[in-house]
Amino acid sequence: AATETMEEAWRRIFAMKNSDADRRKLTEVRDAMESGVIGRHPADVAKRFSKAEALRLWAELQELKREETLRRMVDELPANYELITTATQLQSLVAALSDEEMIAVDTETTGVDVYTDKIVGVSFSLPKADRHVYIPVDHTGTTPQLDREFVLRELKPILYDDSIGKVLHNAVFDIAMFRRHGYDLRGVVWDTMTAMHMLNENEESFKLKDLAPKYLGVESDTFDQLFGKNARFRDIPLDIALAYAAKDTHLTWRLYEFQRHHMAKLPTILEYYQTVEVPLLYVIVDLEANGYILDLDYAKKYGEELRERAEKLREEIVAELSPHYDGESPLNINSVQQMRPTLSKAIGRELPNMDAKKTLKPLAGQHPVIAKLLEYKK
Repeated sequence: AATETMEEAWRRIFAMKNSDADRRKLTEVRDAMESGVIGRHPADVAKRFSKAEALRLWAELQELKREETLRRMVDELPANYELITTATQLQSLVAALSDEEMIAVDTETTGVDVYTDKIVGVSFSLPKADRHVYIPVDHTGTTPQLDREFVLRELKPILYDDSIGKVLHNAVFDIAMFRRHGYDLRGVVWDTMTAMHMLNENEESFKLKDLAPKYLGVESDTFDQLFGKNARFRDIPLDIALAYAAKDTHLTWRLYEFQRHHMAKLPTILEYYQTVEVPLLYVIVDLEANGYILDLDYAKKYGEELRERAEKLREEIVAELSPHYDGESPLNINSVQQMRPTLSKAIGRELPNMDAKKTLKPLAGQHPVIAKLLEYKK
């Protein structure tokens, strides 16, 4: 039996060579054990506490947190989140949607393949009415819900109405999913995913659940965090599905408001986004659905033209720079070690490096040989 105390065990484990991810997990387990949230299994108590056991406890801790989060999602469900499960509710919703100028839309599906997967529910946010609804159409279980075809048919006047602006996150996917079932989604005016590419192209992630905490200050767990990697949305109980799906469109609308506010400060960017990027969404859907043909004969012909031009430029550059080259072998214009000193002598100034953008491009207008070299590199 181990005589080591838990405090000593933790010191030993933290003294190991741990990755940053493992160190975070270990710290989380230690804090949870000290606060009494989680403990060792009786069968393990007689054994020496190990890093492997700590990481197993971390997995159990995540499951406990997941269950607590799901319970809290249902218990703290906002009063304006509604589940639509009857024809009467749906007809009332369609009437309310008709009164909106813009709405947020999202689909929940069996997967991410727009050719084989199916819609299991549709969610809407109605900003003017301050309502956020989820319509389940293909969830498992015995809870009453409406038929998918009936729901889409009833929603068709809304889906096809260009005068009702639609805001989505990753609109290309949702448009394709509606078309997969024989319907369309017209009037898309904003995609918060592509808009975020315009506002900050260097985001680490463009997922809605990653953008919401950063820009809206709203903690939002991803699907995998809440339900596990192999979970299917259609198997999720409807009370939880409502909390998740309605929050998606609610966050999408709030992110749209945030983006629209900031993009309005850049009028030319806003105009470009609305007149080029948004209409392009439908073009992308068509391209992905129909494919496109590459003109291989022209590609071969054009490739030969480029090869001939590159060879001609290489010959001209070598001819101009050879008098300034000190090496014994022929000048290799692809060698930085040979080109930097040679080009420096040719132009009469020391080049710190051969960086095309920072060093060579500013000098191209003064030295034709550099202009040729940049074209050759291109």
